[in-house]
Amino acid sequence: MKTYKILALAASMMLLAGVTGCEKQLDIQQHGSFGVEDFYKTDADAESAVANLYCVWRGSYGHRMFLFSLLSDDNMRGGSTSNKYAPFAQMASWTFNSGCTYVRNYYEDCYNVIYASNLIIDNITPDTDVKKQVVAEAKFFRGYAHLHLAALWGETVPMVDHLLNPDEYHVTNSQPGEVWNLVESDLKDAIAVLPSKKGMNDKTVTRVTKEAAEVYLGKAYLWEKKYSEAKDEFEKVIGSNLYALWDGNFEDMVHVATNNNCEKVLEAYVPEDMENMSANGISGMNGGNGYLQMAGFYFSFFNTAKDAKKVYATGDGWFPPRESLYKAFVEEEGEDGYRLNASIKTIRQMKDYGFTYEGKDMWCTDGYFNWKNRILNADLVGGAQTGRSANTMFINFCYVRYAEVLLLAAEAHLRANNGDKGKATEYVNMVRRRAKLADKSNVTLDDVKTEKRLELCFEGVRYLDLTRWQRIEGTHDAYNAMKDQDKEVYHIHGVQTGKDEKGNPIYQKDAQGYVVWEKYLANKYDGGYKEGKHELLPYPLEEMDVNGANITQNPNWD
Repeated sequence: MKTYKILALAASMMLLAGVTGCEKQLDIQQHGSFGVEDFYKTDADAESAVANLYCVWRGSYGHRMFLFSLLSDDNMRGGSTSNKYAPFAQMASWTFNSGCTYVRNYYEDCYNVIYASNLIIDNITPDTDVKKQVVAEAKFFRGYAHLHLAALWGETVPMVDHLLNPDEYHVTNSQPGEVWNLVESDLKDAIAVLPSKKGMNDKTVTRVTKEAAEVYLGKAYLWEKKYSEAKDEFEKVIGSNLYALWDGNFEDMVHVATNNNCEKVLEAYVPEDMENMSANGISGMNGGNGYLQMAGFYFSFFNTAKDAKKVYATGDGWFPPRESLYKAFVEEEGEDGYRLNASIKTIRQMKDYGFTYEGKDMWCTDGYFNWKNRILNADLVGGAQTGRSANTMFINFCYVRYAEVLLLAAEAHLRANNGDKGKATEYVNMVRRRAKLADKSNVTLDDVKTEKRLELCFEGVRYLDLTRWQRIEGTHDAYNAMKDQDKEVYHIHGVQTGKDEKGNPIYQKDAQGYVVWEKYLANKYDGGYKEGKHELLPYPLEEMDVNGANITQNPNWD
């Protein structure tokens, strides 16, 4: 398989050239230079190899978030110009094809993680405690990557369970069940060895834990419709008493203030010495910070007060919230909802924080702003800075929060034949209480789905949920949410009443002094989510060009 061969070479180069910087990120002692023929023998070699694996995995975060954001019904495309960057527009409108850059990127990322994992699994003999843990971590990540491949491209996605010989590069589709069997086996092997964190308030964890592996095994079981097994895995995490819903300000949930807090089950560590790391050839951006920079609201749309600049750094204005998400919040929480106001702001609310809309055109937006992912100066190395500083953010990249575990457990209980509906209700209400909402009685699957959308918006969860419910459960969740997505794309601008003596526009204002704005139609696409096609992503065009004789393209993709 060409993709795998290319990634194998890339990962080899990272292993030889980049491992020193990666070791710093995991607080692993550095051990000098080495050659491949002398490697994989000592505990130090094992630590270096797993540090590289974490770098490869962390490097996939940005592509993951681009893909999951643009393909969900929570985010619009946004951006700084009306026609900028066609791949984003195609993804948001479901008009992309097998040549889509971000589909290819994440496909490659998953196999890159698998390759880095197989380097460890095939080359390291687990004859010491250190090596046993390193091999277990590699099995976790190999299971993690295959899970995502099966979830996105289908259960017959090519499986790579060992380092390939040259005559094996053209990998074929797997047989039904093979990938899920490997995912289960790898995650179970990891669970048997991986340590738990030291306690609920342990903030030193920068490596995958037993409980993280249990969560992903539970997720795999949900994809396989093994609901009793799924609930048992989630109950193990809940029963460990090592995690809790964080009781601080929800606005800080995805910021540096909450790195490694009691709610974080799995996150990629981004070190505070980001500036020094650049000297070792490790980019601070590394994909994930690039996504966070792009997702921050765009300052140029506003007249920004000086005090606001002391608190907030700039962003690029991509991926703003859709009106449908805002309305879902309002329906559940009201316009003054605690969790809503920690996640989304309206134009009028932005003024309260020092950002006054002056009537400029805003592209591909419904007039709402991603407040959850705003960039704070406190998130930047060096503290209070202003300007474009994404390279120096040190927000850990969060993959799983305990709130998601509770909601996954609630769903599993509701679906399992021997599930406890009382526990499902308890878990949903735990999340609701933190959101300052009243308890519900006898929660339903629809209640769980609503809570997941609101609680975890902009965190890379929604798209996989819609995909699983549509494809595995046989619902129409994804279709109903996205069948008309971006068939009509609107921009907004202030309503002009004339121009001043310098030719600058004069905008109409209401009685409270706010600029009156309106939407206008900018683009139309013959798009939207189509059943029978979009349940699976296409195999990348480059893969089909060189390996099409061995891989069957997913239905209705070119």
